[in-house]
Amino acid sequence: MNNQNSTGAEHIAKARQADPGNSLKISSEWYEITIALAMVSMSAWFFFQARNLRGSFFSSVGPATFPQAISLLLGATSIFLLFYSVKRLFKNKNLPRTCIQRPLAIGLGVLLFCIFPYSMSKFGYYITMAIWLVPFAWIANVRKPLTVASLVIGFVLFSKLVFNMLLGTPL
Repeated sequence: MNNQNSTGAEHIAKARQADPGNSLKISSEWYEITIALAMVSMSAWFFFQARNLRGSFFSSVGPATFPQAISLLLGATSIFLLFYSVKRLFKNKNLPRTCIQRPLAIGLGVLLFCIFPYSMSKFGYYITMAIWLVPFAWIANVRKPLTVASLVIGFVLFSKLVFNMLLGTPL
């Protein structure tokens, strides 16, 4: 199998053969329940954070209307997923299993996403993005220093040129 011509499925199969112990296997229903609960929590957080914007969903149409409407939609679909998954959990005895490759890397990625807004408000967008991309690239298995440096420089320059200079959005 040539590395240049290998498909994504072949790459995953090779990774599993190389390190079969570096995965987490859980039933699909429990995985969906966990995701649904996280999404319901995120929806509630978005809804209440949007209330801090001028204008409220219940009083007038304003800046808070769109984020609150989207959070309600996210919450409704997440609750649907939650109930559907719980129903399948109690209905099926032979549940399919979901294999989560590199669970530690996924957890660290989630942690980085949670830290990003707080870091951005403290250090600013460009510094935070430059610092944040390095560990995120490592988690995504991008390890070559030149590739990581190109990624950081390219992304920060793209953000500066497109958002700040072209669109006039201060970051």
